[in-house]
Amino acid sequence: MRFFLIFLAVGVSAARGDFFDDFESYQPGEDPGDSFHWTREPAGGHVLVTAQGDEQVIEAVFPDSAHLAYICNTAGFWTDGVVSMDFRLDGSGSFANVYSRMQLATGEAYVGGIFMFFQPYTYSYIGYVSVTGEYELLYYDFGPILSSDDWVNVGLELQGEDPVILTLYTNGEETAQVSDPQFLLGTGLSGFALVYEEELPQIFADNFLVVVTPQAFRATTFGAVKRAFQ
Repeated sequence: MRFFLIFLAVGVSAARGDFFDDFESYQPGEDPGDSFHWTREPAGGHVLVTAQGDEQVIEAVFPDSAHLAYICNTAGFWTDGVVSMDFRLDGSGSFANVYSRMQLATGEAYVGGIFMFFQPYTYSYIGYVSVTGEYELLYYDFGPILSSDDWVNVGLELQGEDPVILTLYTNGEETAQVSDPQFLLGTGLSGFALVYEEELPQIFADNFLVVVTPQAFRATTFGAVKRAFQ
């Protein structure tokens, strides 16, 4: 993993900036990881664009792995801001999260997400991902009740460097805030990861968003942000 990340540095934008992807620009059946905007972690599964009604979303495919992860090349490296995404989980034991401040040299990152431990019951969490890929939870508590048809928006805001303040949002509402005085991850990359532990689930995602000015995220609606990127 570490060598993959170092190699990836050549292809990722050194600049930082806002980015939005609703996956409408791809053809059904395409893997966004084949585009300039995204890089797929090669050891895991992948996602494919699929139609749901009038919208296009991405669906997780786990052919020989229980996890997948994508790095957003276009958003580049950033420090303070918000990363968010919509998720739909159908299956107990499935995880969906966004991540940020991922370190190229080590793979460490902060994550915020949803764990469907027994559908429709969930946990919301904020965590630190170590060099070995293990999750260390900085916060977790019961999350929203989600049926197999329900979408949930998960957002993670990051501020500061010592300590790092991490704020979790669920459907636009603040869920929790923690202070990290220990790991102190600095400027890094962002993206999303999908994981499962039990029976093979169906996991869908849509509307990946990075806004590097937190005040702008709070001051506008999601619809206004989406229109700005169309």
